[in-house]
Amino acid sequence: MIADRTRRGRRHKVETRQQFIGTLPAYGYRYVPKDKSAGNNGYLAIVSEEASVVRQIYEWVSEEGLSARKVVRRLNKRGIPPRKGKQWGKSSVIRILRNEMYAGVWYYNKHYGCKPIRPMKQDRYRQELKTSNRLRPRSEWLPVILPDQLRIVGRDQWKQVQEQLTRNITFSPRNVKHLYLLRGLLTCGGCGAAYIGDPCHGKFYYRCSKRCGKLPTVRDSRMDEAVWSAVEEAVLNPAIIYEQVAKHQEREKKNAGQLQNESDQIEREGRKLADEESRVLEAYRLGIISPSQLGQELEKVNLRKNALNNRKTQLVEQPKTSTLPAIKRSVADYCRQAAERLKSFTLEERQHFLRLIINSVVFEGKQVRIRAIIPLAQAGAERALTAMTDASKKAFASISRFASMAIDHDGRNTVEDYFSQLRIPKGEILIDYVNFELFGKLPEKPFSILSNEGLELVRLLKQKQANPTLRELCDRVREERGVEVGISSMSRALRTLNLSPTRRGPRPKESKRAA
Repeated sequence: MIADRTRRGRRHKVETRQQFIGTLPAYGYRYVPKDKSAGNNGYLAIVSEEASVVRQIYEWVSEEGLSARKVVRRLNKRGIPPRKGKQWGKSSVIRILRNEMYAGVWYYNKHYGCKPIRPMKQDRYRQELKTSNRLRPRSEWLPVILPDQLRIVGRDQWKQVQEQLTRNITFSPRNVKHLYLLRGLLTCGGCGAAYIGDPCHGKFYYRCSKRCGKLPTVRDSRMDEAVWSAVEEAVLNPAIIYEQVAKHQEREKKNAGQLQNESDQIEREGRKLADEESRVLEAYRLGIISPSQLGQELEKVNLRKNALNNRKTQLVEQPKTSTLPAIKRSVADYCRQAAERLKSFTLEERQHFLRLIINSVVFEGKQVRIRAIIPLAQAGAERALTAMTDASKKAFASISRFASMAIDHDGRNTVEDYFSQLRIPKGEILIDYVNFELFGKLPEKPFSILSNEGLELVRLLKQKQANPTLRELCDRVREERGVEVGISSMSRALRTLNLSPTRRGPRPKESKRAA
């Protein structure tokens, strides 16, 4: 009974009174206990020295694209002390970067106790068996909105850091032996899984990571050519993007009415839950239900209430689109500056440029669906694309627009810096994003003597000429298709067709002289 009342009291303090419970606070905060003599309740306060370190960490990730390991290295190199111990660890930095408390929201009821699967110590007797914690579903978390004076970083910066951490994982250069242009961007249109690189006998392919079999494996050169050609055509002809943006805005207008209806439905459900909660409390007051039953009923009501609040927050955070004329001006500026060096990009520079504007590429068999995004600037793309570091200025002195593969002294990839600056730069240069879709057709497969078309050609040539040599068959293929075929490939094609082998034939005179 005491434990049940304690739990209900803590939930009431969190849900109703929206107060921080005196648990171990995160780095950057301290909890001031309740002072009974002065009549003051416990409260949360900011530690200025630690808060400045937190802001510095968020700036390194959001503006410079540093990974967690590089942040740890820089903190230890500068001699910044952690709360405990002598040096920083990666887990501590990740915990700071993922903690939404710094952006103004603290969650209660995130974990629950359970028995450890692999206990570290095999003790004979343990008073409490549930010594491990596991994460609850997000719908069961209880949010506490902190006041503005307790927010260390902004909400936009916190979201940007979460996206940057995801990109760091996706585009990490560890264990990369071949430069796949669409690495981390390509997905399977059949099952939705990622398409990954698959080398085979010196050639490189993309294949479905789940091997669903709905779509074939494709050569990286064919896929890269389809995507790059579609993006290049759109950048050189911004009218293609305008058309896609207009269609996207039409769909957004249709969805606006549905979102409003859903918002009204959420309000009605919220009022019903409030009435239901009042009836449950009235039943407990009259002695109809026991305290344990009261806790169970309130738990059910709170779960439904949290789900409604989460959906309501998502509806409020729906982005607002700009007007079409403003979009055209900003997109035209962006495309004009990108086209200045588009033709001269190397493969590495193409990869970075695609990561700047592409969210995902869906392979649909004969074509690819490219979901792209372009930032819209308040004063055109000139201000949004001019923030550069010294390393990129040297590599791209002619355009000063896009990042290179140059690595600075701290080992970070500078392109992530510019990606974050293009997304949310300092001074709120960017005000919106324009989403659009492109479609690219895969080029035809090159002629192969071992394909169905090539084998049929060999069969016809074999029928037309009596007992031809391998050299003569190769010459006939070159005359009809303009493709050089080796003798070994021709011999393999004949074996595949179960045709009688032929003589190799004399070498050309040019080959003898060359030999």
